[in-house]
Parts: sequence; structure tokens; C-alpha cells
Amino acid sequence: MTNSAQMLNSAVMKRTWVEATKRHFEEPEADQFNLDLSGAHVSRETEPGLNISLLGDELMSKVPDKAFFDVMEFYARLTLEANQKLNLVSRRSPEKQILANIMESLPLAYVWLHISRETDDSEKLNFMMDVGTGSGVPGIPAWILLDHLSEEEAPESLILIESRGRKAEFLEYALDEMSLECASVFSHRLESPDLPLVLEVNQVKGPGMLCTRALTSVDQTLKWSKNLKDKVREMVLIKGTKGLSQEWREERGRWPKKGWNLEDTLALDFPDRRTLFAWLRQV
Repeated sequence: MTNSAQMLNSAVMKRTWVEATKRHFEEPEADQFNLDLSGAHVSRETEPGLNISLLGDELMSKVPDKAFFDVMEFYARLTLEANQKLNLVSRRSPEKQILANIMESLPLAYVWLHISRETDDSEKLNFMMDVGTGSGVPGIPAWILLDHLSEEEAPESLILIESRGRKAEFLEYALDEMSLECASVFSHRLESPDLPLVLEVNQVKGPGMLCTRALTSVDQTLKWSKNLKDKVREMVLIKGTKGLSQEWREERGRWPKKGWNLEDTLALDFPDRRTLFAWLRQV
């Protein structure tokens, strides 16, 4: 059993990721992207009509190297230290929560590659925008992983949107400590009418991808982000199964009316929950 002091060790992180992705290759007949940190069976039932796809083995076979997990260990320990004052994660078992946050963030890099390869070369995505990022997840781990997996396909810049001032200050500090010069933090709300101007002033070039993790409903995200339609072409919203299934059942008719279609949904299974990656594309 890994104790809390060892959880954020880079070797433990890499072993955890390898164990989490192992079932992807052990069950080639599976029709869903199914990762399970515990190895326990998780029901694959979803809302009728909400199709879930499996990422190709070509993508998932790219295991991050030790250098990547060394960076993740450094980032995790920055988060743990700051958590004593900022409540970035729960004070109860913070190491476990930080590890889980990082593991849940990594598939976003593979989703980016999947979307990138489904897109015409002339329409390459230029930035990843993580809204309501808190401690920097999923944006920071996913963006760094992309740079390690496929530098030519990685976004040119990472934009972290965090309206809470002290957390935004931590993000600035973390980016500086990690020498992530192509990443920036904007202390704004997604719905702020000033955000498009801020992006323009900072010469953020579209098109890009917006991602959120447990922020709000799909419908509300589309409403809040309407001022960014000139910049954002793709969205990946990380959701729980119950929440997305309910939204699919009750709200999906509104999404095309706001100019967005649900292109695909990918799934990640943890011992206590299934996490879905809902990919939406601007019509």
C-alpha cells in the first residue's frame, strides 16, 4: 500500500498511470475508453443515445517518460505546499486528491491529439484554455504531457482562467517555478465581457480549445462562452456520468441552437466514479 508521503513520487505516479491504462490493451473488444485504477469492474451502462468511443491504441500506447513524471512530481509538491493556505484541494488526504487530479487530467492530452488528427491541417488548434482551473488541472498536466508526447501537435499556448485572485497568484507562481513561458493566467470569469478583449490584447490567436472540469452544465458553459466564439472552436468538458447523462436527456436540444454539436464522448473509469470527456465542436 502506498502511503501518503510516497503518492507524489514520480515513480509512483508513472506506475499508477501504467496500471490505470493497462485494461485499455487487455480488453481490445471493449467499445469504450475504460481506465480503472482499482481493476474492479465498472458498469458500462450510459444514457441511451449518448455514444462513448474508444481512443485508438496508437495514441494510448504512448506512455509518458520519467522526465514527464519528474515534472509532475515537482508540480504536485508545489500544489501540496500552497494547499496549506489556499485550500486548492481537500485538506483531508491532499496527496491522494492531488494524485487523482493529475491522473484524471492526463487523458485530456490524448483527447487533444484525437481531435487534432480529426481536423484539417489548415485549421490547427493554437491554444488550450482551461476555465475555472483552480490548482491548474486539467490544463497544466495535459499541456505538459502534450509537449512530451508530440511537440509538433501540442498547442502553442496554455491559457488558465481563474477568477479567484489568490488561486490565480498561485498559478502565476507555479508557471514561473516550472518555467512554462508559453502559459498565462487571466483572473477573469468565463462570462466576463472583458475576456475577449484581454485575449486580443495579449495576442491570443484562434482557433483554440476550451476545457473545463466539473465547472457547470454544458448548456451554461455554452451560454457563458458565447463571447469567445471567434476564438474557441472546440470544447472538451470533463463531467461525471450522472451529470452528463442528465444533461444529455434534458438539455441536448439546446446545444445546436447555441451553435455547438456533441461530436464524441470518451470515458475514464476510476474506482469510485466514471469520468466523461464530452467533445463539442462549433457548428
